[in-house]
Order: sequence, then structure tokens, then C-alpha cells
Amino acid sequence: MDIGKPRNAADVLHIAGFKYASTLAAAIRWAYLLDTDPYNRETLQPDFVLELARGKYADIESFLKFGREINKQFSHPAGQVAALIYHFAKHDSNKAKDFVRAWQRGDRNGKYQCRHCFSLKEPITMAEFTNWRVLESLSKHGIFLGLVRKDLSLSSRPR
Repeated sequence: MDIGKPRNAADVLHIAGFKYASTLAAAIRWAYLLDTDPYNRETLQPDFVLELARGKYADIESFLKFGREINKQFSHPAGQVAALIYHFAKHDSNKAKDFVRAWQRGDRNGKYQCRHCFSLKEPITMAEFTNWRVLESLSKHGIFLGLVRKDLSLSSRPR
């Protein structure tokens, strides 16, 4: 029985027949923020998320598997991970695949060794990332911000 509870984006996506609706809603939100205004903190309306899922981000579903795998392995937020990898793949699919493999292995050596790389298990606090708000919560989960910044086209802070 429907009690008239307000529906969030995940509910709307689930009703529309999408798998992993909660992860998909998060991935679409983060992809949208990366593409538009990373400083935006507004919640996207469920109907707008559905429109994005059927239109601009119709191809993001295939990236959910990476987000879910990395979430299972490292407890990093699946939707944010999927959105980052999606964003990277749009710019350079080979680097994105390489990045996913390194992330899954926990590889921080070789070309992944830099002053911004850190333990995957420990949160970081770095002043230069504090105001880079879209990735701020990722840093709390210990994600490779150095790689994001160095190798994968998010090298300049959004304006």
C-alpha cells in the first residue's frame, strides 16, 4: 500500500526499472556535479535524476559495477566511485581502466607514487583539497586524490 511518502531519486529510478537504483542515483548526482558546478550542494529533484538517467547519463550504468566492487573491497562510496570512473573514461578510457585496476589492487607504487598518494585505509586531511568540495567526502574515505589530480583530467580546481 502506498502511503504517500515523498519519493527520492532512488525510489523513482527503481520504479522506472533501473537496477541498483540507490547507487545509480548517487552516481548520476556526482557525475552531474562534476560536469556542472562541483560546489553545488543542492539535492537534485527525483524527476530530474530520472531524466538524466534516461538521457545524458544513460551510459553510466555500466560503471556501477566498478563502484560496487571498490565499495565491497575498500568501503569507498560506490556512487561517487562510479561517477569518478565514468568521468575519467569520458576523457581517457585507457587511463580510467588502468586507474580502476590500480585502485582494486591498492597499488600506490610506480607511476601511482606521488606526494599526494596515501594509504587506502586511512582518511586524510590536506589543506589543498579542503575547498575542492566535490571530492571532499571522497578524501574522508581515503581515495586516491593524488591520482585524480595528477593523471585523470581533474587537475585544476573548478571555478
